[in-house]
Amino acid sequence: AHADAGDRAARLAGNLAADLAGQLNRDRQQLSRIGDSDTARVGLGAGTIRIGPWLGDTRLTLVPAGTDEQSTLSFTERDLLRHLRETGQDAASAQGGDHPALLVAHAEPGGSLIQTRDLAPWLADARRRLPPGSGLRLTQDSLTLANQGRIDGAPSATAKGGPMTVTVAVAPAAVSWFTLLPAAGLTALLLVLAIVLMMVLIQRRLRADASRLVRDTDQRRRGGTLTEEPLAFAALEPVRQALLAHPDA
Repeated sequence: AHADAGDRAARLAGNLAADLAGQLNRDRQQLSRIGDSDTARVGLGAGTIRIGPWLGDTRLTLVPAGTDEQSTLSFTERDLLRHLRETGQDAASAQGGDHPALLVAHAEPGGSLIQTRDLAPWLADARRRLPPGSGLRLTQDSLTLANQGRIDGAPSATAKGGPMTVTVAVAPAAVSWFTLLPAAGLTALLLVLAIVLMMVLIQRRLRADASRLVRDTDQRRRGGTLTEEPLAFAALEPVRQALLAHPDA
């Protein structure tokens, strides 16, 4: 049961991490398309940071070059933009707290775009896919972004999904008495059969020894030669010797 739980945790962690990585790739492609749009060019040319409304699970933030990021953007967003400028490539990160989210940053000539994706729907779907008594932890480096259920003490597995690590723990299935009944019934049946077989063998040997006693007594009475083969049951040997000593009794 412990090994099965570990295998199941590995499969679930891998599938959930693959879902996150796939979502991250789709968000990068979507953000690139938005960056080519007139809406992005106009917004980046406005000179002020514009934080858009939530549209479904995502929100778009336009950050024109040279604007005051310190007073408007969160630490995670500022750190994401710093990484974007240092590498010149799209950057991804995550934030925890009450509203875990996946963030993607994309650079354009007039500034940067940040898309924030609410992870609440993903976490809700993950909960539905986990077996009862399981646990899920979502982390980035040493930061815990989300923690659901119980992780410690159960077989667990981790997998990487974009900048985040998914850890899944699955409790071993409890052994049900109903699952043990077939094995217990088979054991009892084999035990009964063994006892019956032993009784049959004992009965056959007793009959053989009884016939031997009759033959040996008759042979002694007639003066014939007796076989030296011992009886199957040594406890009957004194009876045999007494009968042979007094064959006419």
